[in-house]
Amino acid sequence: MSSAQDFGSALIPGFATPEGTRNYFRELKDSLGYRELSWFRIHPKTDLALSRLGFGGYRVTSGFRPHFDALREAIISGTNVIDTSTNYSDGGSEQLVGDVIRELISANRIKREQVVVVTKVGYIQGKSLELMRDTKHGDVVEYADNCWHCIHPDFLRANIQLSRYRLGLKTIDFLLLHNPEYFLMDAKKRGVLADEARNEYERRLKRAFTALEELASRGAIRYYGISSNTLAASQTEYTSTHLDAILRAAGPHFQAVQFPGNLIETDFRYNRNAGGGILAQTAAAAGLWTLCNRPLNAGSSNGLVRLARLVEPPPDGGDSGIAEFHQMQGRLTELENRLEEVFGDRFHFGGDAPSFSQILGSHRDSFHSTDHLRVAVPGIVTVFEKTIRRLQTAAREQREKIAFEQYVKVVNAVLYHWENYTAFLHHQHMEELERALSDANPALAGQPLARQAILFLLAGRVPATVLVGMRKVKYVRQLSEVYRTLPPAENDALGILTAASHALDKF
Repeated sequence: MSSAQDFGSALIPGFATPEGTRNYFRELKDSLGYRELSWFRIHPKTDLALSRLGFGGYRVTSGFRPHFDALREAIISGTNVIDTSTNYSDGGSEQLVGDVIRELISANRIKREQVVVVTKVGYIQGKSLELMRDTKHGDVVEYADNCWHCIHPDFLRANIQLSRYRLGLKTIDFLLLHNPEYFLMDAKKRGVLADEARNEYERRLKRAFTALEELASRGAIRYYGISSNTLAASQTEYTSTHLDAILRAAGPHFQAVQFPGNLIETDFRYNRNAGGGILAQTAAAAGLWTLCNRPLNAGSSNGLVRLARLVEPPPDGGDSGIAEFHQMQGRLTELENRLEEVFGDRFHFGGDAPSFSQILGSHRDSFHSTDHLRVAVPGIVTVFEKTIRRLQTAAREQREKIAFEQYVKVVNAVLYHWENYTAFLHHQHMEELERALSDANPALAGQPLARQAILFLLAGRVPATVLVGMRKVKYVRQLSEVYRTLPPAENDALGILTAASHALDKF
C-alpha cells in the first residue's frame, strides 16, 4: 500500500450535512438558551445550519494548548463554523483544527457531519515558499520576496491534498481561493494595462473553478468559493474582484464568498462609493453563504484599528498606567540632560544621534494597538542604535560608562511602559466608542465593544457568519454571549455606523 493510501485510510470520512448541522443546534439548544436569530442560519442553497460566529484560525497553531482549548470550547458551546487556511501558522492552524475535531469525535462530543470546516488556498509562504523557490511554475505570482501566490489547477490539487492530510478529513466542506487579487496587485505594480490584466485574471479564475468542480465531484471538497479583500471595492478600481463576473464563470458548487467587514470597512453593505453596497446585494440574490473576516481589526486611513477594549479592564481604566508612563518620560528627559553634562563637548544629541525622547515625541501616540506598536519597534530601535553606538564610543571614563548603562536601562523601561501606555490609551478610546454605540442603539447597551461590533454586522442578511479570532477560552466565552443577544434591526445599522464614525474621528 502506498503512503498516500495509508494517509487516506486515516482520514475522517464524511462532511457537514443538513441533518447533522441541524442536530448540532438541537442538541445544544436547551442547555445553552441562545437566541436562534443570533445563533445560526440555514443556508438556502446547501441547506446547512451555520453558526453566525465562526472560529477564525489566523493566529492559532497545533501544539499550543491554549489554542486547542479555545477551539474545543467554541465547538462545544455553539460555534460549528471553523475557518482556516493553508498558510496560517505555516500549516499549523489546519493541524490544530484536525486535532480538535478528532478528539471531540473520539470523545463522542460531536459527529463529523455537525461541523463545517472552511479552508483556503493560494498563498505560498514559509516552508512552502522555500520548497517552491527551486521549482518555479509559470503561473506563480512572485508578489514579494516572502509572499508568492498561485491558483493554477496543479497547485490547487496538490495543496488541497496536503490540507486534507493536515486537517485529517476526507472531505473539506468549503474550499476558498485565498485573495486571488494578488495577480492584479502584481500586474498593476508591473504596469500592465487594466483591461489586459482583468481578462487574464478572470481566465485564471475560470480555470481554477473548473479544477475545483472536478475536486467536488471526486469528494475531496464539498463546495468552493472565494475569499477576497477587494470584493467590495469599486468595480472601477484596478484590483477589484467582480462578483458578477465570478458568478458567470463558476459552476454549481460555488457557494461562498468571504470578505472584510467591520464598523469602518462597510462598503460591502453601504453604497459609499461606486462599488460599495453591490457585494451584499449580489451575494444575497445569488443565495451565497457570506462570511465576514476582520470584524475587530479595521483598516482605516490612520492604520489598523482594533475595535475591542481590554477584556480585563484595569481598575482605574488605565489612568495610573498612563500617568506612570508620563513619569518615565520625564525621567528619561532629565537623564538625557544629565548625560550631556557628563559627556561635555564629546557628545551631544542631534540629527545624527537623536535622543530617545526625540524619537518618542515623534511616535508616541501613533499606534492604535500594542500589536501595531510591536511591529514598529524594531525600526525605531534601528534608528536609535546610531545614538547608542556613538555614546558607547564616547564613553571613556567610569562615570560616563555608568551614565551610559543607566541610560540604556531607562530606555528599555520606557519601551516596556510605552506598550502599557498604548494598551491603556486604546482601551479608553474604545470605551468612548462603546458608550457612543450604546447611546445610538438600545440593543447595544451594556455590551462590551467587541460584541457591539459583531452585533452591528449581524444586523442584516449579509454577512451570515462573522469570523472572529478567539485564541483563548475567555475570548470564546465573552463572544459566545452574542448568541444570547438579539442584534439591532437592520434599518438601525446605519445609525450605529454614524455614531461609530463620529466617535472614531476623535481618535
